[in-house]
Amino acid sequence: MRVVWLTSLIFLSLPLAAEEITLTQLLARLDEGPALQQAAQQLQAAQAEQALREAEQGWSLFGSASNGEYRDLDTLGAAETYDDYVGQDYQLGLRYPLLGSLKRQVEAVNRSRSAVQQQQLQQALQKAEQRLLLRGAYADWWAAQAVQQWCGQLQTQAGAAQASLDTRWRAGWLRTSAAQQQQHAWRALQRQCRDSAGQQAEAQSMLALLVPLPAAGTARAEALPSQPQSLPAWQGALTRHPRLSQREQALQLADEQRGSRWYDSVDSSFSLAHSLQNRNDYRRSGDGLVASLAFAMPFDLLGADQARQRLGEANYQVAQQALAAEHQQLQFSVLKGLRAYRQSLDALQASLERVQQAEQLWRERQARRAVEGEEGLLALLEAEQGHQAALLGRIQAWHAAWLREAELRLLLDDQAELEALLGNGRLHWPSATDAGVSAWSQGVYIWDSRALLDPQRRAGELQRLQRSGLRQLYVGLSAAQVRAEDGSVAALKALLQAAEPLGLQVSLLLGEPSWITPQGRPELLRLLERYRQLPFAGLHLDLEVEQLGWPVPPERLQQWLDTLTAVAQHSPWPLAISSHPRWFDAPAADAPCVPCALEPVEQISLMIYQRDPQRSAAAVKAIAARWPQLRFRLAQSVERKLQDNLSWKDASAAQLQTQVTAWQPELAAAGIGGIDWQDWQNYPR
Repeated sequence: MRVVWLTSLIFLSLPLAAEEITLTQLLARLDEGPALQQAAQQLQAAQAEQALREAEQGWSLFGSASNGEYRDLDTLGAAETYDDYVGQDYQLGLRYPLLGSLKRQVEAVNRSRSAVQQQQLQQALQKAEQRLLLRGAYADWWAAQAVQQWCGQLQTQAGAAQASLDTRWRAGWLRTSAAQQQQHAWRALQRQCRDSAGQQAEAQSMLALLVPLPAAGTARAEALPSQPQSLPAWQGALTRHPRLSQREQALQLADEQRGSRWYDSVDSSFSLAHSLQNRNDYRRSGDGLVASLAFAMPFDLLGADQARQRLGEANYQVAQQALAAEHQQLQFSVLKGLRAYRQSLDALQASLERVQQAEQLWRERQARRAVEGEEGLLALLEAEQGHQAALLGRIQAWHAAWLREAELRLLLDDQAELEALLGNGRLHWPSATDAGVSAWSQGVYIWDSRALLDPQRRAGELQRLQRSGLRQLYVGLSAAQVRAEDGSVAALKALLQAAEPLGLQVSLLLGEPSWITPQGRPELLRLLERYRQLPFAGLHLDLEVEQLGWPVPPERLQQWLDTLTAVAQHSPWPLAISSHPRWFDAPAADAPCVPCALEPVEQISLMIYQRDPQRSAAAVKAIAARWPQLRFRLAQSVERKLQDNLSWKDASAAQLQTQVTAWQPELAAAGIGGIDWQDWQNYPR
C-alpha cells in the first residue's frame, strides 16, 4: 500500500504538458469580447449625440421658397378692382433662440454630455461584470482540472484498495460487513469522478465564450487574500464607485434643471432674413430685409411655470434619494461580501487542516500496520480514504473562496485601492506536491554552475546530483555568466530541458546583497526580465541583509522586505528565500515584523547552521509553529570554512542521507518541506 500511496502522490506532482494560461492573460483579452465591444460602440454613439446637440445650439440658418397665384385688392382707384398675378417669394436668414427655446437647447446639450459620462461609467460597470464572469469561469475551469487530476490519483489508489479488500474477504480474513463498508466508501469517492472530463470540457467551453482560448491549456490557482480589511476602510473607495458616480451625475443634472423662471415656458426666437419677390407682370424683382420676433407660450403661463418648478424639485428629490439608496446598497454589498468571503476562508482553513490531519493519521497507521495485522490494514485503508476525501474537500473549499473573492472584487474592480483593501496577506494553493510526505525533498545551493551550463559536463553533473538524492537545484550565475546574456539564456534553457526528465527541479539562485537597496533593486528586476521566458521551477533569493553591515538598522530591514515585495510582484516564478532564523523572533520595537511581510514568499529556507540535529530540528519546528501561515525548509551547511559545530563538513554522503531519513518523519509532520544543503561544491561525493 505504501507504494500505491507514494505513486499516486507523485502523479499529482508531474508537470502538465499543456501550456499554462493565467487569469491575468485572459483578463487582458477581455476587451475583445462582444459585450465590451458593444459598450464601446454605445459610448461612441453617445459622443456623436453630444456633438450633434452642440452643433444644433445657437444660431441656425433658415430659408423658404413659395410660388402661387395671387389676387390682390387694388384700392387706388375709385372702384375696387383686383390685380391677378403669379409670383414667387424667397427668404434666407438667421434665427437665434430666446427664453425657453434657448434654455431647452442648453438643457439638451447638458443632457447629452451627461449621457456620455453615464455611458463611460456604464462601460466601466459592464467591464467589471465581465471580469467577474471571467474570474468565475476561470475558477470553474481550474477546479474542474484539479478534480480531474485528483480523480487520476484516486482511481489508482481505489483500484488497489478494492482489490486488496476483495482478496482478503474471499480468503475469509475480513468480515463481510467490514469489507462492504470499505468498498462502499471507495465507490462513493469514485462517483465524484463519473464525468470529470466532461465537466472540464464544459467549463473550458464556458470560458471560451468570454475570451479567445487555446484548445489545450491549464489553469493556475490564484493567490487569495487572507486578511481583507473591514467596512470602514472601504468607505473612501466606495465614493468613487461607478454606480455611485452615475447617481451623483444624475443628481447634478437634476439640480441644474430644477430652477425655473416664468419665461422658461415661452418658446421664442429672433430672426433676420433677406427676401426676394418676383411677379410675372413685372420685369424687375423686389427685395427687402426682414427682422422678426416670434413667441409661443401656454395660455396659463403661471400654472405652467409652477408645474415646471414642482417637476424639477420632484426629479431632484428622486435623484437625491437614489444617491442615498445606492450608497446604502453598496455598503450592504461590501458587508455581505466580506462576511461571505471570511466564511469561505474559515472553511478553506479547515479543509487545509483536514488534509494535514489526514496525512498525519496515515503516517501513524502506516507505522502500526505491521503489528496490527488485518485490523491495521482496515485502519490504513480508512486513513487513505480520509486523505482522498480531504484532498477533494480542499479543491472545493478553494474554489468556493475564489468565487467569493471574485464577487468582492466586483465592488471595486480596477481601483488602485483594491489590493490594499484586500490586505497584504495571501493564501497560496499548495504546490503540485502535497504537504507532508509527498512534499519532502532535498535541495542544494549551486553557486558554481559552470559544469551544469557546460554541454560537455552537464549530463554527468546532473546524474551525480540525482544519485545524491538532491531534487531541488538552486542554480546561481557568476558575474561573467550574467554578462554573457544570450549565451547564459541558451545554456540555462538547455539545462532545464536536461533536468526535467530526471525529475530535477531547477530554480534560479540570485544573491547579490546590494540588490536590497533602492539603488540596486532595479538591476535585480532587469535581470528577472532577461530570464522571464525560461521555465524555472522557482526563484530563490539569498539576500542576506547582514552582509551590508552589522547591526542591521530597521530601515535596511524594510528595504529588504520592499525588495522581496517588488520581486514577488515582478517574478514569473514562485519566490523562495534564504534567511537567518533571528528575523523570526519577536521584532524590536522600532523594527518591522519580517515574518508578517513574507506571505508572498512561497518557501523560506532557514539557515540554522547547527551540527546538533536535535537542536536544529527543534529550532525550525518552533519557528514553523510560531508562523503557521509560512512554509519553511531547513538549510544546513557542509562548508569547510565553518566551525565543526556549525557544519557537516566531515560527514560522508551516506551519513548525510541517514540523517535526512531520521529528520524526515519529525520535520514533515511539522510542515517542514525538506533540507537544503549549502553548497554543492562542498557536498561529499
